[in-house]
Amino acid sequence: MDTDRIPGRVVVDRSGRTLGDVDDVLLDVVRQQPVWMRIRLAGTDDRGSVPLRGVSLLGEERLQIPYEREAVIEAPAVHSFGVVFRQSATRALSTLLAIRRASTFRRSAG
Repeated sequence: MDTDRIPGRVVVDRSGRTLGDVDDVLLDVVRQQPVWMRIRLAGTDDRGSVPLRGVSLLGEERLQIPYEREAVIEAPAVHSFGVVFRQSATRALSTLLAIRRASTFRRSAG
């Protein structure tokens, strides 16, 4: 499955009930592989995270997860230690580089 095309797709649970749509894909920064997807839960401002393992493509626009809706809603939050949101990775790297440049500039100016 092409992970660049996952964000925006509708997600349904194993019973076919709509959960929401994919907000982002999370990468394992060590292995540089997609491991989770973050879901914008329909009808709320909440997000849920689901492992990509076991996700099935249904047609062109929908993904089915092997869990029930309630399990996703009640699951604890996934912390981003060792994982980076794909769309945020470039922004995070740019920020890190800017901090390093600023710190190097301060040391050479002082």
